[in-house]
Amino acid sequence: MLLWATALLLTTPGCQKSVVTNANWPWMPSQVELHGLSRFMIDADEELLSLRVLFTDGEGDPTKFPGLVTFTIIPDSNLDSQKRTFEFNLADSEVNQLHWDRVTMTYRFKLDLEWSQPPLPGSPIRVRVLATLPGGAVFSSGITLRREG
Repeated sequence: MLLWATALLLTTPGCQKSVVTNANWPWMPSQVELHGLSRFMIDADEELLSLRVLFTDGEGDPTKFPGLVTFTIIPDSNLDSQKRTFEFNLADSEVNQLHWDRVTMTYRFKLDLEWSQPPLPGSPIRVRVLATLPGGAVFSSGITLRREG
């Protein structure tokens, strides 16, 4: 009886956690989008760029991403117009969970751009995301945002 109970526990769904890294798995990320919820925000009297990133699989459903995400921020009309780059390794499970939002099924990244002189309100700021899977597949997306005055 004990042997049967042990076998039942080991085969019951939810008792085992599997990680799939096979690129042929149909629910691997196949597209990235900088989501429309991305915006500039004030948090504790500090201006941050809140970026929402949506990964979808081949069926168009949201999915997690187990790779490297790189953001490039390019202010078009700023005296301090140097581009800024931020990198996050979502293959690290702690980093992945830190940025994953279960409600929107997107990743949320709060970036402190540390402007020496912020871009003019209403001026375009281009944001690009480059997402790279460990096997080499690369996805990209872009969005133009504007700071409020």
